[in-house]
Amino acid sequence: MDGRKKLGFFMTALAFIATLTACSSNTITPATAKTLSAPGDIVPTEIVTQALGAPATCDPNDSSQYHMKPYQEVLTPFAKIDQIISNDIENGFPGAQLCVMDRTGNILYSNAWGNIQTYNRYGVPIPKEDRIPVTTATLFDIGGTSEIFTAWYATLHLISTGELSLDTRVADILGKGYIENQDLNLHRKLVENNPSDNPYEVENSLKYWRSSLTVEDLLRNRTGNPAGPDFHKQFLDEMINPCYNSGGTRGESLALLDRLPLIKEPRTAQAPSDVDAITLTFIVEKVTGKRFDVYLNELWTEINNRPATCGITATFNPLAHGFAYSDIAATEISGNTRFGLISFPRVRTDVVHGEVHDEAAYYTMEGISGNAGLFSNAESLCRLLLTYLGPEYGMFSANILERMVTPTTLINQSEPTNIGMAWYLEFDENNELCEYWMNSFTRCYVGVLPQSGVVIAYLTNTIHSPARFTTYYFSEHDLNHIIFAGSEYQSSKQSMLFQPE
Repeated sequence: MDGRKKLGFFMTALAFIATLTACSSNTITPATAKTLSAPGDIVPTEIVTQALGAPATCDPNDSSQYHMKPYQEVLTPFAKIDQIISNDIENGFPGAQLCVMDRTGNILYSNAWGNIQTYNRYGVPIPKEDRIPVTTATLFDIGGTSEIFTAWYATLHLISTGELSLDTRVADILGKGYIENQDLNLHRKLVENNPSDNPYEVENSLKYWRSSLTVEDLLRNRTGNPAGPDFHKQFLDEMINPCYNSGGTRGESLALLDRLPLIKEPRTAQAPSDVDAITLTFIVEKVTGKRFDVYLNELWTEINNRPATCGITATFNPLAHGFAYSDIAATEISGNTRFGLISFPRVRTDVVHGEVHDEAAYYTMEGISGNAGLFSNAESLCRLLLTYLGPEYGMFSANILERMVTPTTLINQSEPTNIGMAWYLEFDENNELCEYWMNSFTRCYVGVLPQSGVVIAYLTNTIHSPARFTTYYFSEHDLNHIIFAGSEYQSSKQSMLFQPE
């Protein structure tokens, strides 16, 4: 990651759209917030403090009660950010949105740049007269940052309400098969150095490890699961994949979770894992008895009438739920082939537009998953991020919010990591938490500055760009040799958002 500070940033029971706009007349709606939040305007905190129970003085410009600098001294001036992104758009960068919001829901800055689609499937620029501009309402595929607003969001809420516990064992929810049915041959394939050559010992170790996994292990990505399930691949090199989801259904993926083996002993390493997020997705469904998207839509409707969090638009499978291509920013230009390098059954080869880019979510979870697949805009994500600032927003208990940003401990390390429950953590010189953030493969970044009560969402479709290859010899295992042209622009780098030390 680059920069001084890294900002790694659901109409019916069958839909997952939350366009939450039923605000009362005396609150700040997204529209009025824009009007009130021009540079230099006074933040109308008196409108919302009574409803939120927030401090009487929550002006993010007032640094007297905080260790960190006011946000204006931390973030690059908005005019400079606009200049950088506008220049990059003129030179081929595809599109972006940025929203900065204070704890009251007041928009401090919101802007959009670029085009819905800039390139065709061959990497040729679309004529400028045929391009549709990105607006602040445009939906972006937010990739892996979906976790924070879906799987982690729902799970942490269930824990906050006492319907689930951090100590709940995963097998107690998913069943005995989750322990017993791990595929030993697949484990051998995924692990280069097995702890033992004795199949009996390996099998017993896998069962023991699985039986110990808790919900907190999933939330902290310390399960020992592989990074991705690869359910969409029929073959793993020359081996027939025993976890191949031939039908592409969510039900089949749930069954395959039992078969997918651990590759490490739990709590010895921490690494992002789509498997952890997908497992949490099904845990939410088991606990609530509702499909994942339906439950999340209920949560977001619950906070609709709260002034700071009113006006959220977010959805899975947007084309199936009333949105048009012109409402959504495109992502990768050659489907999931990485410009012809990868092939598997049902692989997409055209521009990915209005469908989740992530392979696991698209091919094996029907687009409804906790690892990826959420489409939203920067303003909506900022309103969701506010609910992570404190229990007064009604989603999470104070205890779970504190646990969420507590560094993770591992059994083989004396010092905790700099990662909490999915969030990357930054501390100031007084060892006070000053930022937590998350990012994604699609180059979307979300962050919370808890001391000043400011949240930030910076969304791009960086991967909607041609590729540059750094070697003449390719295989499916050489993806690190492919560089998206969009990633070479300053606008793709989160460091752009922050002033240098």
